[in-house]
Amino acid sequence: MIPLGGARAMGNSAPTKSFLIRERLKGLTSAECLKIAERKMGEAVGDRRHGEREMSPEGPPEERVIYRKRFQAYQFDFRGKIPFTRFDRCEFVKCTLLIDHGTEQLAFTKCVFKDCNIDKLEPDEKRGLYVRDNFFDRPLEERRAELE
Repeated sequence: MIPLGGARAMGNSAPTKSFLIRERLKGLTSAECLKIAERKMGEAVGDRRHGEREMSPEGPPEERVIYRKRFQAYQFDFRGKIPFTRFDRCEFVKCTLLIDHGTEQLAFTKCVFKDCNIDKLEPDEKRGLYVRDNFFDRPLEERRAELE
């Protein structure tokens, strides 16, 4: 799992990885590169095909850090999966997060959840579920009812 201390734990591997990626992309057309980038982004955060916004079930088992992204009306299906993903300072608006006892290696740090299907996340270090400094905003209807 990616350490919660930050992305600096990668050391100097980032420049090497960038070089390797550029080498693989040589000779491809811009349309092919765009198609690969869209597929990889779909694997990382959600697949938007046919209007359904679900976490892609397949993809390489590599660690990902998603930083300061806003997700609106996505469905993240982590049930029974080991996504090796950390969401840092992300905003989830009207999203559905599906997490079960088979979910492992997932972290949420300093994220905001607005009108989502969850009102808390429980950490479980045994399974690699890390939760720290998240904010759960109550649904608008609840806040309006309280003011009346």
